[in-house]
Amino acid sequence: MRRLTYTPKTYVFVKDRSGKIHDLSEYVTGGSVSRKVDQVSSATVTLRNPHMIFTAKIEDGKNGKTVRKPTFSPMDPITIFLERAPGKPVRVFTGFLDTVPYLQLFPGVIELKASCTLKRL
Repeated sequence: MRRLTYTPKTYVFVKDRSGKIHDLSEYVTGGSVSRKVDQVSSATVTLRNPHMIFTAKIEDGKNGKTVRKPTFSPMDPITIFLERAPGKPVRVFTGFLDTVPYLQLFPGVIELKASCTLKRL
């Protein structure tokens, strides 16, 4: 039996603690959304982390070394859209981050885990 598979366009947006909305769509390498009825749904998104832009990093500045905080923290809002038909994205998940990376030694991939808005109840 032949099977047709395709990868829809994925749009991921996360709002950080300062209120800035980050479009992570160009960094997505994989993920999954688990929708459940009358239960808390969950999502996992795997992102590229070039130059460790999403994790804590020690930077050399004029006044010595400083530590840059990670971009995301738990309970930051996340929204995921998938687009199969051109120009018509569908929101498939809205929730809050549960697990976020803090520190990474080498550039690579990171994983964000989130639960839907029922988590706040």
